[in-house]
Amino acid sequence: MTLQSFRRGYERFLEWICIVLMAALAAEVVAGVVFRYSLVWYDEVATILLAWVTFYGSALAVLKHAHMGVPEIVRMLPPGPRVVAAVVAQLCTMSFFVLLAWVGYSVLDI
Repeated sequence: MTLQSFRRGYERFLEWICIVLMAALAAEVVAGVVFRYSLVWYDEVATILLAWVTFYGSALAVLKHAHMGVPEIVRMLPPGPRVVAAVVAQLCTMSFFVLLAWVGYSVLDI
């Protein structure tokens, strides 16, 4: 199994998880609206589903390099500065995720 085929399989897996989670979230919100006063738990479930859609969606966006940015400006740069800009962007992204993991781990004590 090559790295490219693993990446495609992982991307498809994340896409299906996001689709299932979004469909479950939509169905749960509709059920919460229809049964407004009899379902007291729909708000908590919707919050949890939205969090999971956000996590898996961000993982999919990272895999597809689809996060917010200004790729046109980077594409207009000469090849040398373009590589530097791409490396700096990746370092910023990795630093953010390391910081997020560190803060998340420190919150576990609370």
